[in-house]
Amino acid sequence: VQQHDRRLLDDLTQHLAKVSTVVEYIDLSADDFTVPEVLKGSFDNQVAAKNEWDVEAIGAPEVWYSTGKGTVVGSIDPGALHTHEAIKHNWLSELGWLDLYDWSALPRVTSSYGS
Repeated sequence: VQQHDRRLLDDLTQHLAKVSTVVEYIDLSADDFTVPEVLKGSFDNQVAAKNEWDVEAIGAPEVWYSTGKGTVVGSIDPGALHTHEAIKHNWLSELGWLDLYDWSALPRVTSSYGS
């Protein structure tokens, strides 16, 4: 491990030690859900709402009013662009990033995949 990389790993280790809760990862597959028949006809908000079974299936309405303040979410995803509007003000900057592939200091997307 190079000196720069070692320092980054040490910083990450210190911050990970402060994590108070780890939420269990649940692997879901399409086989876990019953998909209803697709409704046909012209677009209608009431019809569309009945067809949004997936929103209910993942329990989204239960967290719509939660801000998530104080919660840290981890992601292992090569498609997270740290300059994206939804991410750029909410990531942990240098202390929240680890690139195990090419050890870049900042997140970077090398293909058209992702944000």
